[in-house]
Amino acid sequence: MLLFPLLAFFLSLGLCLLAKGRFLLAMPNARSAHHIPVSRFGGIAIWMSLVIANTLALSSGVEEAVWLYVILLCVSILGTMGALDDRKPLSALARLFGQVLFCAVSIYVLGLEFPFTPFHFVNLFIGFFLMLAFINAGNFSDGINGLWSGTVLLWIAYLGYFYGYTPLLIFAAAIMGFFVLNFPKGRIFLGDCGSTLLGGIALLYGLDLITMCTDCHFGEGTFLAKLTIVFAPFIFVFSDVVMTLLIRIGKGHSPFQPHKEHFKQQLLHKLGLRHGVVTLVYLFGGVLSSFIVGFGAMHGRLWLALVLYVPLQLIFFGGVIRLVTLATARPSDGRGVKIKTIDI
Repeated sequence: MLLFPLLAFFLSLGLCLLAKGRFLLAMPNARSAHHIPVSRFGGIAIWMSLVIANTLALSSGVEEAVWLYVILLCVSILGTMGALDDRKPLSALARLFGQVLFCAVSIYVLGLEFPFTPFHFVNLFIGFFLMLAFINAGNFSDGINGLWSGTVLLWIAYLGYFYGYTPLLIFAAAIMGFFVLNFPKGRIFLGDCGSTLLGGIALLYGLDLITMCTDCHFGEGTFLAKLTIVFAPFIFVFSDVVMTLLIRIGKGHSPFQPHKEHFKQQLLHKLGLRHGVVTLVYLFGGVLSSFIVGFGAMHGRLWLALVLYVPLQLIFFGGVIRLVTLATARPSDGRGVKIKTIDI
């Protein structure tokens, strides 16, 4: 069983090493967190290694490979659109079309259901919205070395710890082949292909676990509780996206306009923290959300867990805002240049 994860790891690592500094170079701009051209081939490397390793696993009779292959076929829509976007930026409408197509194909092929209400079409609409939100939140969560790929690895470890979900081993190994080059120095990036691909696979695997796992302990048993349990490690990083969106809308800014106002970006650009430190802070937040919200929901205490967790999340946001305010008000060196006071 370990043969195919090892194959996925070395394939991903080898492809990343081959592409580093050569293919799909991302040039630095006003919103980027890097200062030299860096390859965005990481997502394609993960995708290719998954397809090759899983095809060999499937041909060798590994039953768990069947579902990953079906999921890979579904997320190939996201992978293709992301790869095209990495090569030449696509319009927002074109990206939205690809995401809607992915959602429609996935719901049909995998038979996904979202039993929030007694009304099928209402549930379908809610499901479409949540899937689109997950994919885009994952894409927005990329941009800091190791943050999005590390969060997905944390999620895999979380499911493995509580549910022993072995079909994700090949997926984790392929990500690790990229992660060792991306974190903390950023020698290669995921690109839009990688950020949407990882989000799509995690989304479908999670929904598949909720649907297919008949002996998993899901606490209250409601669909909302199951979603919260399975995707708990993403709560911290996705809260950054939601809070930033709400703040920008409250200020009258367009939610679709590019910016550098995510809390993780403020930690990096305004407080001077390094990529590795920001990533570790967010991964620690993911651990907190996993064991406070996820573990609480498993024991039928979802709302109590949220009451305990939400203040911690708000304290974090408030702390970042306060530190940024203090940092922007710090004294200058006499030439109009502000003295850097935080460098961890």
